[in-house]
Amino acid sequence: MSPSTPVLFLFASDPETGPAAPEVLARLGETGAARFAEARLLDLLHRFAALDEPRPLRRVLCFEPLPRKPAFRALLQREGLDEAWDLLPQAEGDPGHKRACACQYALLKGLGASAYFDAERLELQDAEIRQAFAGAAAGRARLLRGTGGACALVALPAGAEPRVFEQIRWGTPHAAEDQRIQLLRRNLEVGVSSLHAGAGLEALRARLEADPERAPRTLAVLKAALNP
Repeated sequence: MSPSTPVLFLFASDPETGPAAPEVLARLGETGAARFAEARLLDLLHRFAALDEPRPLRRVLCFEPLPRKPAFRALLQREGLDEAWDLLPQAEGDPGHKRACACQYALLKGLGASAYFDAERLELQDAEIRQAFAGAAAGRARLLRGTGGACALVALPAGAEPRVFEQIRWGTPHAAEDQRIQLLRRNLEVGVSSLHAGAGLEALRARLEADPERAPRTLAVLKAALNP
């Protein structure tokens, strides 16, 4: 694989045992929440497996917990995605440490530009991923702000240091701004944009109904679980 090969890191917890948002648990129950998490993950895995830019692109599913590796491998094989995605266990610690370890993996493998996002970020569009890689390939970092000040996506140029993920108040409205400051402190030019997506399951269902091919598995789960 070429040293300049870009890498896409997708962070996901086991759908059966991973944490779920309070609204999801309240509306869907534990079984429904697990079904929703798996559908969302599968939609992202399939969509970004088919992403045609940049080429070639290395895709890495960063999973947790470690003992569930056989289950994640079986899921990829069942979906015919085992050739499209590599598996990498997430490090223990906060989101910054997890991303820093993935960044170190990219450095050790001699990979190029890297992008990092969570399986909860179903609202990410292909165009946003392409834009992030285009900026990173040109030597500029890219930051996409999510709702509530979160970091929806971070893309880094090749050779960026894992320390860009330090000193960030994850899970607070300051996370995206903290990330921007850390990028600037490392002398990285950074482009910033924002996601404009309404919160809540009904809002997600409405967005998916307007574009049903984007996440058909997730849409099917929401249609079955929510009142019309």
